[in-house]
Amino acid sequence: MTPSGWVNHLPVEKRNELFYIQVEVGRGLIHPISDFSGDASSLRNSVVEVKGEEYAVLHKAMWEVLSYRCKEDLITDIAQEWEDWTCYDPPTLTPPHLLPYANTFPIRAGSNCLSATLLAITQQEWIVHEWVHPQTFLQRLALEDYHVIPSKGLRAGDVVTWGNADGIIQHASYCIDGQFFFNKRGQTFFNAWSVLHGDDLKGDWGHLSMKIYRKKKEYEL
Repeated sequence: MTPSGWVNHLPVEKRNELFYIQVEVGRGLIHPISDFSGDASSLRNSVVEVKGEEYAVLHKAMWEVLSYRCKEDLITDIAQEWEDWTCYDPPTLTPPHLLPYANTFPIRAGSNCLSATLLAITQQEWIVHEWVHPQTFLQRLALEDYHVIPSKGLRAGDVVTWGNADGIIQHASYCIDGQFFFNKRGQTFFNAWSVLHGDDLKGDWGHLSMKIYRKKKEYEL
């Protein structure tokens, strides 16, 4: 394990070479200075120029010395690159166990759309922080007695999936009231758990094959 702050102790030439490689291969947390809306002066020791563009290469030692305001500006700028933060107020029928998560960001990466959907149907909060495999997701749907139904309208409690040509799930979401969904677009902590309208999901995933899953006792009514 490397000691904390080791990057700062590298010779300037070696450090710049390391940062240059990170930018070139796209590894690590890298942010163009030109996109940074805050005061960039405190980032100068972690900036490298590549093909005429300056990039801040974020690392632990650099992060620890930044001001709170600079950290806030950076996180806001970077998060906006991941998605546009579209969201709606939770509708009346939103289950109580989803309210603490609706339109909030996770504190760590890993949670994906499948785990968010399983939180909705199981009420088991531990699962919302996990990365869930599509096959595991389908197994849990079956365990919860959810089955595919004909596409003839959505109702509260339905689970909707979108799959590729091979039938592999690319996205899933939980229907709150027939129009609005509890959703997560990606698996980073920059992707919020959000309330979206069905039209938003259609715009994102409408090019894929959609399936509706409903709890058996619900479609027997």
